[in-house]
Amino acid sequence: MAWSKRGTGHQILHLLQGCGIEVDEREANQLKKDGYTYVSGFLCKAANKLGEQSFRGLVCPDWFRGVSDAKPNIRACRTGFDYQLIPTRRYLFAVYYLALRDYALQLESDREQWFNKPYWGMVVDEESGVFVWKGGNVIQFPLLVVSSPLDLVLRAKQYHALRNSLISCTA
Repeated sequence: MAWSKRGTGHQILHLLQGCGIEVDEREANQLKKDGYTYVSGFLCKAANKLGEQSFRGLVCPDWFRGVSDAKPNIRACRTGFDYQLIPTRRYLFAVYYLALRDYALQLESDREQWFNKPYWGMVVDEESGVFVWKGGNVIQFPLLVVSSPLDLVLRAKQYHALRNSLISCTA
């Protein structure tokens, strides 16, 4: 049975607190009510938690209609988010939206079907810190373990630096 936004929000807040990341009361209430909040200056959306290892992640269908760096939109605020938060029993994982786009483009099975849907199933291996897309896909993708307030900032900077170096190498 799927977890409620409130239950998922409580789990995320508990894991953030364990990492020394404080979320003010207004933002904490928004996370529990609407499923998104700001963490370290980034807009973060909670993945839909279906079970202990099973989640539904939000992707941006525009990614598959040509090259697009668009952020997936949160309907409630009509704004694109930076990170998707994936709370497991022991760890809070996160995935940067551009990394999520790159992982989505590597989908192996039923591409035509899934490229038209905004929510995709994910199975997380908490011990390895990776996930696979549901539906018989086997390629594993790394998740960021959130352990300090700087993790999200550093991951975004690293991702952009890596992308920029790859672009300059191919130019």
